[in-house]
Amino acid sequence: GGIKLTHSVLGILLLMILANLAAIAITWKLARDWFGETSASLAALMLAVSPWPVHYSAIVWNPSPMPLFGAIIFLALFRCVKKEKSAAIFWLPLLILVAPQFHMSALTLILPLIVFGWLMRLKPNACSILNVDHSSHGRSSSEPISTKAVMRPNW
Repeated sequence: GGIKLTHSVLGILLLMILANLAAIAITWKLARDWFGETSASLAALMLAVSPWPVHYSAIVWNPSPMPLFGAIIFLALFRCVKKEKSAAIFWLPLLILVAPQFHMSALTLILPLIVFGWLMRLKPNACSILNVDHSSHGRSSSEPISTKAVMRPNW
């Protein structure tokens, strides 16, 4: 599949590196929406310099795209929670079914998804933190840009 697209193994490596860069960007976006820019930067930095993801992004094997799939699955999940009739509800089950086709380690995402769904059923407004004003990235309009409020889920 990948060799036909890029015509070389180096091209596949570059695709894996781009996939991991996308996973870092999605992780940053999710963390920013939940906890603010400082926490988002720390989460992205931790993913970017973590030894195992860096090591696995330089080789071609099945688990290489898993960080991207995990990030996209959780992005779709949070969009479904945030918006009542989100189009992401179509992609969420599809991504969960496709991810194990790359590697069975994707099955480890099922338990966190079940726990999150269970928590949302017990306390539907548990994710009221997602009602952040995105135009100011979590800041109130009167708050200066230099102050950053760290938001936490109110479970």
